[in-house]
Amino acid sequence: MSDMIKDNIKFDFIYIDGSHKCLDVMCDIIQAWELLDVGGILALDDVAWRPETYTDFDIPIKAVQLFADKYYKRFKVLDNGYRLFVEKIK
Repeated sequence: MSDMIKDNIKFDFIYIDGSHKCLDVMCDIIQAWELLDVGGILALDDVAWRPETYTDFDIPIKAVQLFADKYYKRFKVLDNGYRLFVEKIK
C-alpha cells in the first residue's frame, strides 16, 4: 500500500472490513484516508462490534474514536450505525 501513497493514487470509495483489533483498524484507517480523494467515501465495517469480553485494544470503535478526534474537521458523517460512512471534505 505504501507504493500507492507514493504514486499519488486516489480512490473515491474505500471499504474497510478486516481485523477487529484497535491498532490494526487504526492503521487501516490512516492508510485508507491518505488514499481517499476529497469528496470520497470511507466506509468502516463492524464499528459497533464487541465480543463478550474485551479491552479497548480488542474493539474497532476505539480506533474510530481516535481517528474522529484527530480528523473531525476533515470529514462529514453520512451514516453512523454498525457501519460508519464518512465523506472526506478536506
